[in-house]
Amino acid sequence: MKDKTMSHADERWLDISVKARVALLPSPVGRSSPIQTGYRPNHQLPSGDFCMGIFTSMEGGQIAPGESALVEIRFMVVEPWRGFFEAGYVWNINEGSRKVGSGEILAVTEVRQSR
Repeated sequence: MKDKTMSHADERWLDISVKARVALLPSPVGRSSPIQTGYRPNHQLPSGDFCMGIFTSMEGGQIAPGESALVEIRFMVVEPWRGFFEAGYVWNINEGSRKVGSGEILAVTEVRQSR
């Protein structure tokens, strides 16, 4: 039996690009500064696992604490997590273990096998 805490090195990896609406919590609960393209927070899945995702573009160029905006995000996930990434999926955005915002997928724009 495979231990859930073990590496996913033997899994097939996917790049999943989405359009989403992201809302940041206001400071002092959330961040104290805006985010911009290139931001790489932790994205918490319903399983409790975290995945990597990078903000590749955003409406207005940045999002300040307490605001929301449309963004494009590219996630790198293992194949078993693919099912989470569909329109309507809502997730927490964390920095370390601290929740700083949330997102909702509006559309999946691309799914491809990672290199």
